[in-house]
Amino acid sequence: MCVVSEHRFSLTVSREPLDPTESVSPRKQARRHVVSAEHKPVLHGSAAATFHGEVERWNPEELFLASLAQCHLLSLLYVLERDGLGEVECTIDAEAILIVDTSGAGRITSVTLTPTTRTNADAAAVYAAHEEAEKLCFIGNSVSCEVVVTPQVVSGSA
Repeated sequence: MCVVSEHRFSLTVSREPLDPTESVSPRKQARRHVVSAEHKPVLHGSAAATFHGEVERWNPEELFLASLAQCHLLSLLYVLERDGLGEVECTIDAEAILIVDTSGAGRITSVTLTPTTRTNADAAAVYAAHEEAEKLCFIGNSVSCEVVVTPQVVSGSA
């Protein structure tokens, strides 16, 4: 691979201190953390509820899934703009499957992204744009699990 450019991204993940006066269990509190980066709002995280976390906070599995969906959307918008296909509305439903083995080790084995795109552009061109977006997505190109993109294109005003 011939490298054209390199970009660096940084953030900080910090555990939140326990608050003995709060009614949330110490086990749940112990999983609380914040994700922060310069010029961004703080993101409140926890483990997934299945793993004794708090459902109201973002968990790593959801953030992994969000990064794949967000990357597909941004790659799609790039292709549509580059190709002059006009404005679209796009919503992406996303699902990940996590398996945990007998040793307790877990792994996301597959992700399904289901983008619904509303546009007045040619449907075949929009499907092709989704295919190219899937190939261009930086995050999708960086993961080892299967990522399946099943777009739906709906005719109508964006």
